[in-house]
Amino acid sequence: MFWLLSSCDVFTLEEGVIYPSTFKQLDTEILRSLNDEFRSLNNDHICSTLNEYGYTGYSEILFEDGVNPCSRRESVLIAMNEPDTLYSYVQEVLLRNSKFTGVHPESNLVLRLMQPYRIVPINEGPGFGSEIVEWRLVYDNQTEDSANIPSTEIEVIVDALGVNRIWGNHYPDVYIPLVPNVNSEKAQEIVNDFQNLQGKLPLCTSPEDIQISNNKKVILNNIDNKIEIRIGWPAVSSAGNDLDADCSFIVDLMDGSIFLTEPDSVSGPVL
Repeated sequence: MFWLLSSCDVFTLEEGVIYPSTFKQLDTEILRSLNDEFRSLNNDHICSTLNEYGYTGYSEILFEDGVNPCSRRESVLIAMNEPDTLYSYVQEVLLRNSKFTGVHPESNLVLRLMQPYRIVPINEGPGFGSEIVEWRLVYDNQTEDSANIPSTEIEVIVDALGVNRIWGNHYPDVYIPLVPNVNSEKAQEIVNDFQNLQGKLPLCTSPEDIQISNNKKVILNNIDNKIEIRIGWPAVSSAGNDLDADCSFIVDLMDGSIFLTEPDSVSGPVL
């Protein structure tokens, strides 16, 4: 990695705090053991699986023969006519599974969507009708210190016997620096210098059209089998608009490195 900060810049954090917050992929055997624990905790009613990091985020790594196990489950065909009780119940399930969902008692869980997920026809009694047998609840992205953590939406499917799917997760103990080592003015200087380094960043606009926004942005940096949660100053056009997806980047507000964004996750630092 090529650092743009000079030797006089001091990189300081609170005692015991690590930045960026980092989550590593797990060994397959450890992952299978955790997935068994996850299923047991939920009475084997949940068909969704854990991802490479041991969380409930969607992944196919534990799909047998590449088949989603939820496609093989036997549906519970019991009508659910009192959806008002589901909100508190699902929240309790997410908290009970905090080891895997990343949700904790202080989490700001915001329900964005609640809708019937599966409706089946019935032909009992006079005439024909239908019953809702599964509901879908979708929660907004995780927020930490008012910062939006991308790609942390949680989707839950519940039937009359309980939650049967959890796709998506929060990340525990995420550190969001409140005081930057690199302010937006310094970030602009870094970008101005960097534009003289040809071939490093595929900017799709001329240098004079790039400026640094004062609105901080969090990214998930996927690199070397781990996820780093970083926050920085995003680059925008001189008119204040977002850059094209393949040209968008941030300047990390702690170490001054530049990361491409795609748009919510990146493959590693440019610098």
